Amino acid sequence: MKHTLRAFSLGMLATTTIFSIYIFFFNETDTSTARPSDTDMIQSLEDNGFHIYTDDELTRFIDEQLAEQTADEKNQNNTSDIDESEPSSVPENEPTPEEPSKDNQESSVDTSSFILTIEPGMTVTEVSNYLIIANLIESREQFINYLSDNGYATNIQVGSFELDRDMTLDEVVDVIANKE
Repeated sequence: MKHTLRAFSLGMLATTTIFSIYIFFFNETDTSTARPSDTDMIQSLEDNGFHIYTDDELTRFIDEQLAEQTADEKNQNNTSDIDESEPSSVPENEPTPEEPSKDNQESSVDTSSFILTIEPGMTVTEVSNYLIIANLIESREQFINYLSDNGYATNIQVGSFELDRDMTLDEVVDVIANKE
């Protein structure tokens, strides 16, 4: 029995050695997990129906969407402010002396305040886009630099804020951010 067990062990050792040599020297399977290139990944995503934006394209897209949204809101405000059911004895072009014109009322409402709604997940760039559209700030860089220089960079609050159009950058940031 002792010789049989030794022969079996020697056979197992020989078989393992032969398989190891074959796999090490002759097996041509690619076991490396190479990362696909960026162009391959982009092509794969586009083939699956996704669109990849560069930073500039994304900024332009957001600006266009904000401009469309603002135009839609202005159109909705204009159509809801006009009540066509009331007959007017005064020509449409002339306001009555007791009552200012509707155009003057709209412009005073539009220039006096702006409601900024900041939703969870909005970036500082998105907030700055809304502030630019409302003519509260002049540039994204100015806003972002002010936030980082004064310790507000990560403290923009979620919610709706009523801002006056004549507020300074400092006043706007005091309203929408908490300094820690």
